[in-house]
Amino acid sequence: MKTSFVLLLISLGVLSVQGKIYSKCELARTLSQNGIPRSELPDWDYGIFQINDHWWCKPSNGRFSYNECGLQCERDLLSDDITKAITCAKKIKGRQGFKAWYGWQKKCQGKSLPSFEVGIFNEKEISHI
Repeated sequence: MKTSFVLLLISLGVLSVQGKIYSKCELARTLSQNGIPRSELPDWDYGIFQINDHWWCKPSNGRFSYNECGLQCERDLLSDDITKAITCAKKIKGRQGFKAWYGWQKKCQGKSLPSFEVGIFNEKEISHI
């Protein structure tokens, strides 16, 4: 019985971390089939900071961009190395604050948000933030 319970817990843990990696075409088809207009499919943001390709980075499709961060969207913002993304996000925040991100406006602006540092940084690290 104890072994069965342990196997069940392990199985649940494995199931909870599975994900799906979409190819560009597969994702576009899935979005389109679920009601996203095809005209909006190229209108997305990039990387961990959701950086907009009209203003801040150059998309590979050749569409016009102000490219204020001087980056290639796919190469520089979808990489495991997030250094360039951090630099660009700091530039954006310096110019426009968090209002540059629509997600922040809709979900965070004016709301009391929980402390992010608790459980991540020790007291000495928190005092330097």
